[in-house]
Amino acid sequence: MMWIGPRPAPTRLGNIGQIRLNVAGREPQGCVAPGREYEQVREEIMARLRLLTDPSTGEAVVDEIYPREELYRGPYLEDAPDIVFLPKRLEYFGFGEYEFGSHRVIEAMRRGISGTHRMNGIFAALGEPVQPGVEISGASLADLAPTILHLLGQPIPAAMDGRVLIQALRGPLAAQTPQVVDTPAPVSTTGAFTLSAEDEAAISERLRGLGYVG
Repeated sequence: MMWIGPRPAPTRLGNIGQIRLNVAGREPQGCVAPGREYEQVREEIMARLRLLTDPSTGEAVVDEIYPREELYRGPYLEDAPDIVFLPKRLEYFGFGEYEFGSHRVIEAMRRGISGTHRMNGIFAALGEPVQPGVEISGASLADLAPTILHLLGQPIPAAMDGRVLIQALRGPLAAQTPQVVDTPAPVSTTGAFTLSAEDEAAISERLRGLGYVG
């Protein structure tokens, strides 16, 4: 991640393409005025990102650049980064800036990365309601929640992103029109929930197996 101004809260960090401006009234020491100045600063940063090149190869570092409102919507839009960009092939990371390991924007990685994420994923399903041998194209990560709700016979909030992947189903569920309701999904006001000691131990063990917990 790159940011302009004091380091934001940990929940807003990333290292692949999130930039938050140091906005007055939003950040503790904000200096960029909302409105016209905000738009001008953001446009300048986006323009410079388009010109950023790898000094060893000369290739452009950034593939795609978006102001946040092109990607996000809803009541929590203000929590999204002001700029989101995708590095070339997702092979450029902001580790130096992110972890204060270097003052350079681009430099060779000393240890390398054994694996990382990609924008494209794999969708696979198995079970009685699933149509075998069907290739699903154009599916999105956002389609999983409404599809799962439909499989469980539950209504789908109208505000929910995504669609039911009907083409992946067979039998009554494939013929049934998804039930969409206007009632908004409940939102926690406390931001917390309780796990049993057994559940916490199981989650910790899985995270340890993935290398996230020492």
